Amino acid sequence: MIVTVSPNVALDRVHVVRDFQAGEQSRAIKSFLQPGGSGVHAAEIVQALGGRSVALGLLGGRTGELWEAEAKRRRLAYDMVPIRGETRESFCLIDLDAGNIAESVEEGPHVDPDCLPLLLERLEQYLPEAELLILSGSVPPGFPDAGYAEMLALAKRHGVPVIADLHGQHLQRLLPHRPWLIKPSLKEFHELIGQQTVDMQERARTCGVLYREYGAIIALSMSADGLLITGPDGQWLVKSPPVDVQLPNGRGRNVIGCGDALVGALAYEYCHTGNLVEAAKLGVAAAHCNLGTVGVPEIDAAMTRRLSASVELEHPMIH
Repeated sequence: MIVTVSPNVALDRVHVVRDFQAGEQSRAIKSFLQPGGSGVHAAEIVQALGGRSVALGLLGGRTGELWEAEAKRRRLAYDMVPIRGETRESFCLIDLDAGNIAESVEEGPHVDPDCLPLLLERLEQYLPEAELLILSGSVPPGFPDAGYAEMLALAKRHGVPVIADLHGQHLQRLLPHRPWLIKPSLKEFHELIGQQTVDMQERARTCGVLYREYGAIIALSMSADGLLITGPDGQWLVKSPPVDVQLPNGRGRNVIGCGDALVGALAYEYCHTGNLVEAAKLGVAAAHCNLGTVGVPEIDAAMTRRLSASVELEHPMIH
């Protein structure tokens, strides 16, 4: 089983339109709600691929009730710690021909620091069965700064590897505690190292330095440039499938949720095979599949596996 923790879950509200014009009224062709939060999204991808997962986090208010209703409708396995505040919302606008137009996310409710021990207690109930733990997303105001580090320490005591899909200060604080794998986007990577990289060779060298310093496998997500994996066996550039993917009845692509799809599929495949490269291939394929859907994220399991077979590798890079 794969366990995910996203303290700052959200109710995703998605509108799908066509011929979006800024400042003009848009008629939604389709609109829907979705249980959100990065770890929640990853858990949904695991389940879509046929795996077992459970999503943990904090949930409260009327928005929390709507979140639960959607989670139950989708048969998502979850176990949320109740809070007094109102769970946040995110709004996503997708144009079938222009792709994703906007993604607006609320900060989240202010929470009592006492929610952390409750969340840790809930997490510890699942760790004896867990094959892997995903720590993902932001934290709500008031959540203790050491929260993710305490979750990582708890997982280590149970011998459970941890994927940290975090950014900013949360990733900077957690990296010295040596998670098994981190998955920054290129923007998040530049924030982490405090400078811009100019080409793939510089990124590869910098990832090699980070790996040797912290011992965490680095899965650097670079959108169309692929996924650069740096680990104990060297480096690979995992390239996107050479297959054009578009939104249904449109020409656009939806990149919202691609990172979460990548993490969920990578985690699922690694737990099944123990092969990091094959896991990275399925992760890249899932992100590519998500480009052609209006979900945030959403994949077709059969298509994802077909795309994985066409993913190309380049290795070794500089290490």
